[in-house]
Amino acid sequence: MEKGGAGFAAIVVAGSLCVVPLGQREVEGGESGISDDQALQDKSAIVAELEKRIVGRETAPAEEVFSNIQIMKGQPALRLLKIMELGFTTALGVACNHCHVVDEWEKDDKEAKHIARKMWNMQQRINSEVRAIRENSFINCTTCHRGVLRPATLLGANRTAETPAK
Repeated sequence: MEKGGAGFAAIVVAGSLCVVPLGQREVEGGESGISDDQALQDKSAIVAELEKRIVGRETAPAEEVFSNIQIMKGQPALRLLKIMELGFTTALGVACNHCHVVDEWEKDDKEAKHIARKMWNMQQRINSEVRAIRENSFINCTTCHRGVLRPATLLGANRTAETPAK
């Protein structure tokens, strides 16, 4: 785990405002041959390369541009990339290779990818209930994860970034 400066960043992903802590991330193993540190540093380069590959198809539905799209069907391809780059990776403090086999994006080899899909669907269900209570309200990955892979299960002084979730 890497710790850094204090502060928060606000970003908009998929029409939702996400507030994420700066300088705090937890990265887990990349079986892609890219080290975790390199993957974090190269995240923008990876996305830039993927953006080059989809030139002319940025607004096409993601499932028509990429293989094995199971969530976010209908989202424009470029928006899907930005959701992954600015939303998922930032909210969970991970790099692309946490869920994906780099350059074999369609593979389902990593459990984290399956979990992310289930969490996305859970978020959608919760948001439908939240919006029934208060219009224009929502939750997203950051609501619980706050920039770390494992959400806090304790509140207050007893909880540190290193305290593993159970």
